[in-house]
Amino acid sequence: MSGELQGCVAVVTGAGSGIGQATAWLLAERGAAVLVQDIDADRAALTAARLDQERLDFRLAVCDIADPEADRQIVAAALERWGRLDILVNNAGIGVDRSIEPSTRPRSTACSRSTSRAHSSPPKPLCPP
Repeated sequence: MSGELQGCVAVVTGAGSGIGQATAWLLAERGAAVLVQDIDADRAALTAARLDQERLDFRLAVCDIADPEADRQIVAAALERWGRLDILVNNAGIGVDRSIEPSTRPRSTACSRSTSRAHSSPPKPLCPP
């Protein structure tokens, strides 16, 4: 573990699997405290288990980033625990592992809403007035 990010606080959305999970692990291994966010509590717990095993500093936030209130929850959790926020990785989204054509309208709307919301702008509590 290198300490190049020692003292930094990171939020990683979609940290329950894939790129988000790997990013959370890497940031923590390099010394950052990491808020692990995911909509799936079980997947978030798997990410947290490795961080806990390595005795790295983390906190869980299980919420849906498509919900506008989630921004406040995520930022509040980081500020409550560490008093700051330095790194934000907007990784969360819903993947489609089949052809889009036969997708049902609710599924394709959920994918669009989640991905658009996650990547279109930073959480409002982080934006200056």
